[in-house]
Amino acid sequence: MVNVEAFEKYRANDYLRRLADSDIGRHYKAIALEQLDIQPGHTVVDLGCGPGADLGSFAAATGPAGRVVGIDSDAAALTEARSDIRAGEPIALYTATFTVSAFPGLPSIAHTPTGCCNMWPIP
Repeated sequence: MVNVEAFEKYRANDYLRRLADSDIGRHYKAIALEQLDIQPGHTVVDLGCGPGADLGSFAAATGPAGRVVGIDSDAAALTEARSDIRAGEPIALYTATFTVSAFPGLPSIAHTPTGCCNMWPIP
């Protein structure tokens, strides 16, 4: 059993970025991006986007006609995500608490190596 309190207290603040930037993280995310089949003009909602490791690749896939929405309950993670958004990228960030069960019937769901069931394109 994982001691969540100890994990949260001692984990490095950048662990999500380091995981996303690892060889296995990049490989897994490339597969997820391919499977999501995001097209220009889609809207992509990333629930639990954390520091935004995927937002740039989603924005590139949706193109200027699409948009990307990142939602997370961690305001500090969103501050980090916001600092990585390039001018003109169609990315909006929101602080919110949510449950995946609040979104029944979504068309395509992928699991990221960071845990949460998130990321789906909405045509």
